[in-house]
Amino acid sequence: MTKHSYSFFCLLLLASIVVGAQPRFSATMTPQPGTSESYVRGIPERFSPGPSGNNVIWDFANQPTIDPPRSIAVIRPDDLPAAIRQLFPQAAYAIVDDTTTYVFGASPVRIRMIGIVTPSSTTNLSDPNNSFDPRPVEFTSRQLFNDQFFGLFVKPAEGVSGRTSATATTTYDGYGTVVMPESIVNVGPLTDCMRIRQRISRSDQYTRQQQNITQQTITTRFQWYLPTRALPIIDFSVDSIVLFVNGRRTGQPIVERRLLFTNTTAVTTVAEAEELRLPYPLPAQSGGIVWLPTGGIGRHILYDALGNNVHEWLDPGPSLVLPPVSPGFYLLQIGAARFVPVPVAPYK
Repeated sequence: MTKHSYSFFCLLLLASIVVGAQPRFSATMTPQPGTSESYVRGIPERFSPGPSGNNVIWDFANQPTIDPPRSIAVIRPDDLPAAIRQLFPQAAYAIVDDTTTYVFGASPVRIRMIGIVTPSSTTNLSDPNNSFDPRPVEFTSRQLFNDQFFGLFVKPAEGVSGRTSATATTTYDGYGTVVMPESIVNVGPLTDCMRIRQRISRSDQYTRQQQNITQQTITTRFQWYLPTRALPIIDFSVDSIVLFVNGRRTGQPIVERRLLFTNTTAVTTVAEAEELRLPYPLPAQSGGIVWLPTGGIGRHILYDALGNNVHEWLDPGPSLVLPPVSPGFYLLQIGAARFVPVPVAPYK
């Protein structure tokens, strides 16, 4: 029983069910301090983001992943180093991604980035008219959002400072189901996923040793989100960097790629389960209780990866008890037309 064969079975069933309402980004997805997500790295050279569109099935089951896991966390301004707090006193929260800290300000209508701090540089975008707004708070399918931002940066170790300017185009270009890599055993296929495609063209200009230097970076980024998660479940980006000295290009473009997959359990709280109308907990436990936010009315059928009917319940109510099945991935039919992926962990 492989996750890939289960995924193929899902494709056949999902193709026949009634399409639900499209998910959207809302104020509940604004990052909140204390939120975090655990990720494993993928191999970006072997990754294709797949098509855009409605009710897409993005099947990444065969994508390899690399340990160890890493975390991305949302923190309070008070938890920032003193130097960053002094530089960005208007910070509302910050996202710490490895050695990079992204500082955000408060805005009721847009996600607003006001600074980027790395071990080697600091970029200040704190002017409200020049901040980087990657997307609106309320963002719906096929919506396009354009932004321009300007700022100052400093690289203390190199003894240089300069100006940065950029244009960004962000599109909510599709929604559907994501099948995660086989190696991520605790996260089954995820429904109601939303994808953002972003293109950023950035120019950093400074003077060093009496030479005018321009670094141009074009970033193409795809991120997948769940309606109850402020941080992406998949983050794939490609940077193409070109250096100009006194107006003349030097060397070939430098290409940098990044690919992260969440390995955080698909549904971790009752609130998430109710919001997504999914069973809880996921993964479920063999022989354990599964709660049904949908109410448990009608016939419920559990299928294995080969499509075999494993067990049936009629009007189980708010919860049901799984039979003692083997660990793996199953599909739970709820009523006449809804199918929910259910990963099952070993019996404890």
